Amino acid sequence: MLITFSGLDGSGKSTQAQNVFAYLQQQGHSVQLLHITRWTWVNRLGEWLFQSRKETTNAAPKPSAVKRVRWPQMLVMLVDVLRFWLLWGYCWARKRPLVCDRYFYDLGVQAVYKGILPQNWLPWYWRLVPHPTLAFWLDVPPAIAQQREGEHEADYYHIKANLYRAIEQSPHVIVVPSLSQAKVTAFVMGQIQQLELENKL
Repeated sequence: MLITFSGLDGSGKSTQAQNVFAYLQQQGHSVQLLHITRWTWVNRLGEWLFQSRKETTNAAPKPSAVKRVRWPQMLVMLVDVLRFWLLWGYCWARKRPLVCDRYFYDLGVQAVYKGILPQNWLPWYWRLVPHPTLAFWLDVPPAIAQQREGEHEADYYHIKANLYRAIEQSPHVIVVPSLSQAKVTAFVMGQIQQLELENKL
């Protein structure tokens, strides 16, 4: 079983992923929690390439800088997809649930935001990765995300929120509207417990 959480910075992805991880552990599952951004090589490559810049790593690099490293980063993105398929195959073979704090939906949005990936390539990129058993998109308004997380200017949240709209085209994604944390948790756990009733865990 593959469970993923996507959304803007400050949308509550990590909180919900930790909740599900803890719950599945309590139910006796040998579950793995993965923070996709920290796990991917493309993120490490991006940090290394732009570490001398004064801007934050989430700021959009200059076009000239992106152009020089676009193809190498796209290649590494594909390598990360292959690495994830291997990891997912390992977990699936051992019936080990895998919970992802962020997913390739988020990586695609970030790649478009930084100018690495053309926006019309997003659907193709997302088709390369395993379809999650449950994929949650925490659809939090940009203003609320900025209030919660607050590391970036308002434009950052608005631009990325618009990019995330492409996720709605995927039938594999469950859109979770902006609710209180307690209500979001109740909804997510309800979906997990439904899987248990259907013996899909």
